[in-house]
Formats: sequence, C-alpha cells, structure tokens
Amino acid sequence: MLDDIGHPQNPSENQIQHLIKLYNQDQLGEVFEQTSTLTKQYPNSLVLWNLSGASAAQIGKLDEAIDAFKKAISIKPDYADAYNNMGNALKGQGKLEEAIEAYDKVLSIKPDTEAYYNMGNALKEQRKLEEAVEAFKKAISIKPDYAAAYNNMGTTLKDQGKPDEAIEAYKKAISIKPDYAEAYNNIGNTLIAEGKLEEAAEAYNKAIAIKPDYGSAKHMLSALSGTTPKTAPREYVEELFDDYSEKFEDSLVNKLEYKTPKLIRNILIKSDSNKSLGSILDLGCGTGLFGLEIKDHCSKLEGIDLS
Repeated sequence: MLDDIGHPQNPSENQIQHLIKLYNQDQLGEVFEQTSTLTKQYPNSLVLWNLSGASAAQIGKLDEAIDAFKKAISIKPDYADAYNNMGNALKGQGKLEEAIEAYDKVLSIKPDTEAYYNMGNALKEQRKLEEAVEAFKKAISIKPDYAAAYNNMGTTLKDQGKPDEAIEAYKKAISIKPDYAEAYNNIGNTLIAEGKLEEAAEAYNKAIAIKPDYGSAKHMLSALSGTTPKTAPREYVEELFDDYSEKFEDSLVNKLEYKTPKLIRNILIKSDSNKSLGSILDLGCGTGLFGLEIKDHCSKLEGIDLS
C-alpha cells in the first residue's frame, strides 16, 4: 500500500505515517477530512485513496468509501485490497450481489483468505448456506488457524440444521482461540435448540467467565435458571435481530404467506392504477416489502424502522 510514497507527485512518508497514526488512534473523521484534501493535491496516490476509503467506511460514509476504492482501482486495476474493502462497503449497504462480485475480483487476482471469509458472510446473508460453508472452508484452507471463519461456519451449519457439525466448528474455533467467548455463546445457543439445557448452561458460564459483561450469555443463562429480568440486554436484542434478519423475509413471505403490503397497495390505488401517492413515509418499514409494492406510485419514498 505504501509503494507510491517518495515520488514527487505523492505525499511524503511523514504525511502518510501521521495519517496512519491517526487512523490507528480511531480518529477516523480527521483522517477522512485530511485525505479528502490531500487527494486533490495528490490524485494518483494509492495509499491516500485507500486510507480515505477505509476511514469513510468506518464512519458510515459508505458512498464516499466506495468512490475512493474505485479511484484506487482505476489507478491500479489489480489492487486486490481495494476490491476487498469495496466489497465490505457494498455489503454494508446491503448490496450483496455487488459485494460478492468485488470479492470474486479479489480472488481472480490472488487467493485471499479475507475475501473468502467476507464472501462467506455475504452468501450467508443471502441464505445461500451451502455456498457460504464452502467459502469459509476455502478461507480455512489458506489460513488453518482462522478462528472467526470456523465460528461463522458454525452459525451457518446451525442454520442448515446441522447442530453437531456446528458445535464441532465452534470447538475448533475455541481450540485456536481459547478465550473466544462468542464461540462458547454460540455453542450454548445450539445446545438450547437441541434441548440440551445443562450443557448449554455450561457453555454460557464459560462465555461469561471470559467476558463477565456478556449480556447475551447472561440473559440466556438467567432464562435457563428461571430468572426473568425486566428487560432483555441491548446486546442480546441486537444479536437476536441481526441473526433473524437474514431469514426474516423468507419466513414472513414464503412460510407465513404475508400479503399485507400488497393488500394495502390495492386499497390505495384501486380506483386508478396510474395514481400517484405523492410523498410517502413508511413507519415500521421492516425490510421494505410495502415500499416495493408502492414505489412506482410515489414521488418520494422514505422508510424508517427501529430494528
């Protein structure tokens, strides 16, 4: 990444090291501001564009991040790291197909464990579970001690209805990283689904021993012991929504045959199929199913959801 330093048309090593120091100190907004200025002075600096994109992504400016990575790629078309970073930004926008295309581009340049891992996560969100498992396996084949890949492969196997294989993957992650609290928590979740409550409690206790403030594990352990708190921990609620969000729409539409958005659309425009509804605010929009039904009848459409 630093091979363009020292050329007259590129920033000095001191400038770059200063930016890297700020980045490592999590002063990401400052890095983004400075790189935005410096890229105008040094428009062909790969390191500046990459830092600009990385910092923008970290502070939620995903459009700016993608533009920065595209600029880096235009300068160096085989810049695998920029493709991988761009894939992560696209995944953050929910553009999973485009993200996977970016990861594929990395892999056309070189075998890359991070690209396989990131692709596995994107495929899991698409509910392409077999393909996700294969991607995690490829990441592990390059980096056998990749604990996170084993852990995420475990959650994918659990979703496939393969609890024994899932637990085996979690245990492999723990053998690599003994203080992997999340893997112990995932073992507990898998064992609960199997009705193995005592073993699940043991796994949650191990997670809490490693991470005493682990809200999700403590909440589940309380539930097993019959102690019900007034409210669930924020961490538990976030994890619950994040996990279910991947399969929410499939459950709602295909299994429960949810038709409310279409019925509301028909009521709103029943008298005129070309009717314009003007500006629409969809409160509690969920995954946007109602928006898909009425988007062609709106001049502006906004959706908001607590989750």
